[in-house]
Amino acid sequence: MSEDQPKITTLGRFVDRVSQIRKEWGIDEQKELWFRGEGEKHERSILRPALYRPPKGGRAMREIAQLLNIECELYEEFQRCGAQLLGEKMQVEDQDWDWYFLMRHHDAPTRLLDWSDGAMIALHFALNSKTKDALRDPKAKEHCKPRVYVLGPDRLKDCLNRCSEDNRLAKERWGKYVEKHPSFKYGEDREDEWEFAYLPADKEEREELPIPPLPLVLESRRSSLVLLFRAKCKAIKAPSDQSRSRVGASWCRMRK
Repeated sequence: MSEDQPKITTLGRFVDRVSQIRKEWGIDEQKELWFRGEGEKHERSILRPALYRPPKGGRAMREIAQLLNIECELYEEFQRCGAQLLGEKMQVEDQDWDWYFLMRHHDAPTRLLDWSDGAMIALHFALNSKTKDALRDPKAKEHCKPRVYVLGPDRLKDCLNRCSEDNRLAKERWGKYVEKHPSFKYGEDREDEWEFAYLPADKEEREELPIPPLPLVLESRRSSLVLLFRAKCKAIKAPSDQSRSRVGASWCRMRK
């Protein structure tokens, strides 16, 4: 969608725009679209996970390695403190991921970027964020630009699957890693086991087992639909018109 396209001002027009996107992309009603609502507070960090958003006050961002170290320290501390407060028992084979998702939903900075399969949920977050921003700075109310981003997850998965060499190397590195560290073996028949390489790790672990370079599309038991990024990479930037049609990504500008 171009910057000069009129803003959507009514709920009906929003619903029509979602339907129009489905039609343009040739996606039937049985297939999922993912949605993410962002307000003015993300204007300088469009579609970036919290760990990679610019600091407040115009301060320079830390180096990626430093941010990954911070994330790892928070991950370990969150598990230590959270274990005594957890109200439900986690499944052993998924607890590392569950802790990571839970950490994100308690507003800790991570590489996870939340999406929803509900357009109205994303719309709520976009407009709610605008309202909070306007309350903090009434003068900025008219300049707020809440947006709802739309993603075709199946198309994205197809694009990522075509990067077979990157996936092969990531799986090969994981295989060598668990041979050396058998305690990290999660199961004999888990095809997705290599994805554990995306979890937070300290500097020494990352040198031995680098975080895979491609984004990872996840659907968690806790109803999270997320993209997991290795670093502040080009894939986070708003896509061009050509790549939008190929991957399946768009956005709607809203006016409250």
